[in-house]
Amino acid sequence: MKYSIPPPEDEKINVSSSDYGFLLLKLALFLVVAVLTLNIALRLTGSTLATALISPQQENKIFTPLVTKYFAQQNDAEIQEINNELQRIAERLSANLAHNNSIKFTVHYKPDSQIDAGATLGGHILINKGLLNELQTENEIATVLAHEISHSLNRDPLANVGGSLLSQIALLMILGNNPSAKLGLTSAQMEQQAYNRSIEERADAFAVKLIADTYGHVGGVIKTYEFLDKTEKSHRLDTTPSFLRSHPEIPKRIELIILEIKKHGWPDSGALIQKSPIFQNLPDTITAEPLQTKASKDASNNE
Repeated sequence: MKYSIPPPEDEKINVSSSDYGFLLLKLALFLVVAVLTLNIALRLTGSTLATALISPQQENKIFTPLVTKYFAQQNDAEIQEINNELQRIAERLSANLAHNNSIKFTVHYKPDSQIDAGATLGGHILINKGLLNELQTENEIATVLAHEISHSLNRDPLANVGGSLLSQIALLMILGNNPSAKLGLTSAQMEQQAYNRSIEERADAFAVKLIADTYGHVGGVIKTYEFLDKTEKSHRLDTTPSFLRSHPEIPKRIELIILEIKKHGWPDSGALIQKSPIFQNLPDTITAEPLQTKASKDASNNE
């Protein structure tokens, strides 16, 4: 039996530029998948460590002085009245939490025209003038606060800080500062957007339940989200592709909330409480006198 060695084929010796391009594409895809997987692990680790090592009491003790300093110039009578009314609504909601709550929620009015609200570290919740001006009832204000209470209760701000720090530092140390690293970090940020959307959906579900438990119905909830959707569209903020958004698209959120309402059989309407007159003519800047000075003058005028 005779054996013969086949002649070499040119195409197996010389690699074309298209083959190199395909190889680079595969390497890029592998890098994206690897970075996404690593980023998920790092974020979960950072989030878990942050919330495990820092108790709610320690978080409040660490960050409350910073928040207090930020709002120090707002310690006047007019804004304090607004804060007190917001705090009253938050405490009414807190009284209906299903479990023992070790986190103290503190609500702050922010004289900012942007339509926004948010939860920050230490159980502090901010609500802007722009949003507060547009909400028509206490039920709508409570819907916003209930959503932010969910973030504070689940310690999402601290978990986000811990996860982000560990992820960004570790990825920069591993990948360095080069084009492939930037691609990997961009992919990680896209993955984080998807993670944030799941947190927002969880907060929506929590909020609608808390509203039902507090007011006996969920009237005002859908109206709040419909207003936010209208605002988003009027500012053309909804043109961003869904996979790049940190919040789910509001129509989708409304659909999920309606499903949640039907699932539990909560009344979708009921008596709505008009918002307090304190929320009329909200201040833009600090113009009133400090609490102590104003109180002293009021006392003098009453003599």
